[in-house]
Amino acid sequence: MLGVLAFLTAPGKGRKRTRKRSPVSTDTEAKLEILLGSMPVNVWSTDRELNIDFSQGGGLKLLGIKPGEHAGKNLTTVLGNSDPEFAPLAASLRALKGESARYEMRWRNRSFETRIEPLRADDGSVVGTVGLAIDITERRALDEALTTQNVYFQELFESAPVAIVILDENDRVLRINSEFTRIFGYGSDETLGRRINDLIVPDELRDEGLDMTAQVASGETLNRESLRRRKDGTTLWVSIVARPFTVGDEPSRVYGMYHDISDRKRAEEELRALSLIDALTGLPNRRAFITLSDQALKWAARIGKEILLIFIDVDNLKQINDTHGHLAGDRALVDTARVLRETFREADIVARLGGDEFIALITAESEAAGNLVMGRLQARVTAHNETADRPYKLGLSIGFTHAKAEGARLLDLMERADASLYEQKRARV
Repeated sequence: MLGVLAFLTAPGKGRKRTRKRSPVSTDTEAKLEILLGSMPVNVWSTDRELNIDFSQGGGLKLLGIKPGEHAGKNLTTVLGNSDPEFAPLAASLRALKGESARYEMRWRNRSFETRIEPLRADDGSVVGTVGLAIDITERRALDEALTTQNVYFQELFESAPVAIVILDENDRVLRINSEFTRIFGYGSDETLGRRINDLIVPDELRDEGLDMTAQVASGETLNRESLRRRKDGTTLWVSIVARPFTVGDEPSRVYGMYHDISDRKRAEEELRALSLIDALTGLPNRRAFITLSDQALKWAARIGKEILLIFIDVDNLKQINDTHGHLAGDRALVDTARVLRETFREADIVARLGGDEFIALITAESEAAGNLVMGRLQARVTAHNETADRPYKLGLSIGFTHAKAEGARLLDLMERADASLYEQKRARV
C-alpha cells in the first residue's frame, strides 16, 4: 500500500503535468486501477480546494459507492462535515501544508485506517492531497472481540472461587489470582518465578508433586485430590485440575486450579467414623469390630499369641424397655459400655454388635483367663448397681471361647462364643 502512495504522490503525478503520458505510463495506471479494485482499500486525490478528482478501490464496493462516483465533489460534502477539527479534514489540511497524517475512523459502519499525503507537481509544490484508506473492519472487530475476551478472562481469573495459578514451561509461577493468596497465604510478589512444587507441596509429597508435573508436561490434563501446604506450614486438602496450553509460538504453559475441599474431607472423616462407631454407646460397631479383629488375629498369629473371644448380653433388656421405657433401656446399654471400658484394657477390642449384644477380643495365655474376665465383669456390674440410681439392676450374661490365634477364623470364634453364652444362660434357668 505504501508503494501505491509513492506512485500517486511522485512528482509529475499532479495536475500540472508538462509532458504527455507515454503508453507505458498509461498501461501502468490501468494496471494500478485493476489492482486497487481488487483490494479492500479506498484511494482518492483532491486539489488544493479539496475537490475530489480521483476515487478508486475495492473498498468502495463495501460502502456501496461506485468508483469515480465522488469525482468533482468537495471532500466536505462527501463526509458531511466541514469542521476543520474533524479528523479527515484536519489530516487533509495538514497534507496541503506538506505534512503526512494518519488517523482511524468509522464511516458508513466500516472501520478504516487512513493515511493522507501531499500531492506534488514536478517542481515539488503541493497541488493537492492523496489519501489511502484500508478497510480494517474485520481486524477491528477481531481486536474488540479479543479485548472483550481478555476483559472477561481477567474478571473470571480474579473473581473465580478457586485458586488459580499460571506456570511457565519450567513449572515456575507466572501469575496467581486473589483466591490463591487467600487459600495459601502467598502474595503475587512472593510467588513470581518460584517453582510451584517448592511453594505449596509438602516435603513428604514431593515425589507426588514431581509425578504430577511430569504428567501435565506430557500433555495430559490432571485431575486429583491431595494435600498442599500453606505459607504458615499448615496443610489443607485441595482438588487439583491442571492442563497445558500454548499461546502462539510461545512454550507450553500450565493453567492450574486448586479448590479447597478441607470441609468435605472433614465431613467424610466424620461419616467414616460414624459408620464404624455405635452412636449410642460410642463403642466400635460390628463392622469396626470385624475389621479390627481380623488385623489383631493376624498380628497375634505372627507372634504366637492365644486369644479370648467374649460375648456379653444385657439381661432382661426387653423387660426394662417394656416396664421403664426405651430411655431406660438405652441407659442400660450405655452403662454396659461403661462397665466394659472399665474392665478391659485399652489394647483390647471391645464393641457393640447390636441390640443387647456386646463382644470383646483380647490376648490370653490360657482358657482360665476367660473365667478371670467373667469374674471382673460381674464385680464391676455389682459395684455399678450399688451406686447407680435406677429402678432396675443391670445384669450381664457372658460366654467365651479360647483359641490359638494361628489358623483361627473370626466367624468360627464368634459362633463358639455365642454358643458358650447361651449355655451360661441355660445353666442359670
